[in-house]
Order: sequence, then structure tokens, then C-alpha cells
Amino acid sequence: MQEEGWLNINMDSHLLTKILILVSSLSAVYGCSCLEGHHQEDFCRAAYVIRGDVIDSNAPVPVLPAGHPQRSIIYTVRVKKVFKDNTHSISEGTVIHIETSSLCSVTLDKDGDYLLGGPGDANGLVVGLCDIATKWENIPKCQMNSLLNNLYNCGCEITTCTENQICKASIHSCKMAFHVKAVQNAYCARSKFRRRCHWKTCPSAQNIFRSYINVFER
Repeated sequence: MQEEGWLNINMDSHLLTKILILVSSLSAVYGCSCLEGHHQEDFCRAAYVIRGDVIDSNAPVPVLPAGHPQRSIIYTVRVKKVFKDNTHSISEGTVIHIETSSLCSVTLDKDGDYLLGGPGDANGLVVGLCDIATKWENIPKCQMNSLLNNLYNCGCEITTCTENQICKASIHSCKMAFHVKAVQNAYCARSKFRRRCHWKTCPSAQNIFRSYINVFER
């Protein structure tokens, strides 16, 4: 009886270990998933947005303040264009270091030309899985046009509504149906005369976007 009890405890221990491993794996997977949003939201949420060439990785990790989370990889990037810099620490033509978290990291190719953006402060710049890390050649035309012509208005909020909700426009926000891709070909801006936030379509997607507006914003 004692031997059977020991076997049961041992089996329970192995089962518990497997369950803990499974839960840990699932937590890692789902903990690093990102909700798909609009490229203007990504821009407005970021402390910095730049275009740059990755020239090296695994640069020396600086000494971080106590309690500051450690990060696994530091990329060395030569800045080609600054689109946004709330940190007041980035200049075009200079070399900067951008860290990526150990849990939800991004992988950047050496010599790659990237659009990068994410959190930043006096302690440095960060990019993660849910931030901006896209090769410049893969940037959609509307997003690139919005960046190059400074079209994003972060004073206009983009709010998401489901198909069961009525997507009515408001003065300070543009509505986005969660499952609709058409707004990726537009940006949210404030009109010059009525001072109302509304979707403005990129030229290449006017017909698609007009259909979207007719259905979801009446």
C-alpha cells in the first residue's frame, strides 16, 4: 500500500510538472500576442519613430537603474530620418542603441532598413513585439505617405467598435470596425474648417474606403 501511494504521488508530481510546463508555454505565447490596430495608433502611442539602418546587434548592455527591467538584445542603428522624438535624444545621421525585451522581443536583420518605434525615456529606447519594427520596403503606401507628409494627428483618437455596435463619428475621434481592413488605407485627421476628426483616404484606396464609410459611419 505504501509503495502504491508513493507511485501515485510520483505520478501526480510528474503530471503537475507537465501541467505547469504547458501553462507556462501558453502564457508565453498568449502573453506576447498583439491586437491588430491602426498604423496611426502605433505612431501616436510611440515615444519615438525613426527610419534607420541596423548596423550591429548585441551591443554592450548599459548599467540600468535598480528595478529597471533587463533586456536581452541591443541593436545599434544609424538614424536616417526622425518622424517623432518625444525623448529629445535622437538626431538624423547619428548612431543610437535600441533595446528589445527578453520576453517579447523582435529580431532585426543586420544591414536592414527599418521603420522603428516604441517606448523611450532618459534611460534609452525600446522596441518590442507590439511596437513598430517593419522593413522600410514593406511599409504600406498609405502609411509611408502619412509619415513623409506628417499627416498623423495624435489629437484625434481612433476608437474601435464591433459589428454589433453603431459606428457613429464624433468630433474628437474616428471609428474603426475591428474586422475591416479598409481603414488601413486611410488616416484620421481634423478638418480645417469644422475642426472635426474624420477619416481621410489615401488616393490609391478611395473607392474601397468610400464603401467602408457608407456602411459603418452614417
